[in-house]
Amino acid sequence: MRPVSKNEAWGRRNRNSGGGVGGVSAGQASCVGLGSVPGPEPSLRPPCVAAAGVDDSAPATVSVVDDDPGVRKSLRALLESAGLAAETYATGEEFLAAYDADRPGCLVLDIRLRYGNGLDVQDELRRRKTLLPIIVLTGYADVPTSMRARKAGAFDFLQKPVSPSVLLERIGAAIALDRSVRVPA
Repeated sequence: MRPVSKNEAWGRRNRNSGGGVGGVSAGQASCVGLGSVPGPEPSLRPPCVAAAGVDDSAPATVSVVDDDPGVRKSLRALLESAGLAAETYATGEEFLAAYDADRPGCLVLDIRLRYGNGLDVQDELRRRKTLLPIIVLTGYADVPTSMRARKAGAFDFLQKPVSPSVLLERIGAAIALDRSVRVPA
């Protein structure tokens, strides 16, 4: 029997538990146990997203880069259940080609990608002088990688599996930060 990576185990557990993040299905997603989020209406967003100061006046998009299709599907379901627009990408190159710097949001980025490295995506965004908040979400956390991501400006560094409430809270805070640094037109 071959060893199973944390990413594989995380995606497998999510597929076996109804497709949620960390074993919670999208319909059960909540922040700090304050109730479920039955639909995308802004008034039904998890309290942690609202508490983070997310402004609903302009739609924000959460971009997810992860090479595992099960993880992408689970994260999309979680984000959409929280009323957030989600776009998923299998590679950093796909994301970079589609990224619109004028649209508010944040990026949830895996480190170990089948074709490339998430930190290279972070470096490219920095080279472009993009201030998009990046939440690194990886099954391969170690101190040097965490330090490199943080020094390069990562908003947060989370290890898989992650609690849906923690992830949604951090995404809400990242979107609020992104909105706060944008100059009104």
